[in-house]
Amino acid sequence: MRYLLTENNEKIEIWRNKILSALGTNGKVITDVIPEVELIIGTQPKVAQIGATESQNRFNHVFKEFIQVFTQKEHPLVIFLDDLQWADSATLNLIQLLITDTDSKYFLFIGAYRDNEVSSAHPLIQKIEEIKNSGTVVNNLVLQPLNLDNVTQLVAETLQETEVNQDEETGAFNKEIVKLAELICNKIGGNPFFITQLIQALHQEKLLIFDFNNATWQWSLEDIQAIGITDKNVVKLVATRVEKLPKSTQDVLKLAACVGDRFSLDVLSIVNEKSPSLTANDLHSALQAGLILPLSEAYRIPLVFNQEEAVNLNFDTSRVGYKFLHDRVQQAAYSLIPEELKKSTHLKIGQLLLQNIPKEEIEANIFDIVNQLNVGIVNLIEQSEKTELARLNLIAGQKAKASIAYEAALKYFTNGIELLNIDAWQTEYTLTIGLY
Repeated sequence: MRYLLTENNEKIEIWRNKILSALGTNGKVITDVIPEVELIIGTQPKVAQIGATESQNRFNHVFKEFIQVFTQKEHPLVIFLDDLQWADSATLNLIQLLITDTDSKYFLFIGAYRDNEVSSAHPLIQKIEEIKNSGTVVNNLVLQPLNLDNVTQLVAETLQETEVNQDEETGAFNKEIVKLAELICNKIGGNPFFITQLIQALHQEKLLIFDFNNATWQWSLEDIQAIGITDKNVVKLVATRVEKLPKSTQDVLKLAACVGDRFSLDVLSIVNEKSPSLTANDLHSALQAGLILPLSEAYRIPLVFNQEEAVNLNFDTSRVGYKFLHDRVQQAAYSLIPEELKKSTHLKIGQLLLQNIPKEEIEANIFDIVNQLNVGIVNLIEQSEKTELARLNLIAGQKAKASIAYEAALKYFTNGIELLNIDAWQTEYTLTIGLY
């Protein structure tokens, strides 16, 4: 949708007509789930309230019609989703619906998951079997770990040793390269992400040093083994890299890890309690280290101003987004928060978001706020705070329910009920009956 909004007015009008034609009077079913659609087709009238099964069927029908607008011969659609092992049932059901739609053409769905984290009883595997049994073609590609030859080549090319230390006749690398590759391979296997993180950690620990006089990399296998860095699992390895960054960068990465695998500068600056420009500067060392990645070139904007200029800088910080290089990096940053402080950190983040997001935008950001507050429920003491959070859980539950995410909705409603006072039927009747 954001891509379509970059088109000129003439093309946007064409898309508007196509989408409206497909959705009819049910446009709000889609705009409730994907708010950006409203920027193209305008505010949509409310849809009739119907039963759960009928609502599910209506959503499925409307969503299929919506997707078919974009799956045409002149512009096929590819959807890629990573980490399907964590997908909830609502997501898996929607994937099945789209893939098995016999009317759908010019649509390719690609999903990735860690096969070592699922069993034959896992909902994802069962869903894939159901899709296969429906007659839909499913291709399964298993990505094997790198073997020793692959790792040797990766290490050699990383250290620019391919020309200097490779035997001209046999093509074999010199013994030192092979030994280093064997050490890496034996310690952490053939996962490319783990390997690159270990190499960067070795450089950071000055166990891989570039000799400028001879223009070659230098290392000692004995020193590498002695420091024990190869014995760390990948999370501890990345956490070691994070701890080498400036303290302000470490602090903001911990907060970002609480927010999610992706985060925007506007949200992060709220929870970091600093201006967007100062927060962007705090993140810069992590960007340079490759531990987080920008989602667009907009990240450069707040970095070109000094602190005095940044105070009066006015730009749309919601468009400046980042993501962690890998979920293991997010996990590593999160692991640096002491266990006893994690719940209170989430609670503080939720409270800061609630205080700083304009009231008219609370509902649009309700999941971000409530998910943080719910983690820190045990730290709430005043009943007034619990009642307010119950109210927010009601809003989140209603929004999840409208999006046919019944499993999530149930959790929000249940959380809300547990937060109510013992006499809530008398003192908070509307809220209580709403939750029940």
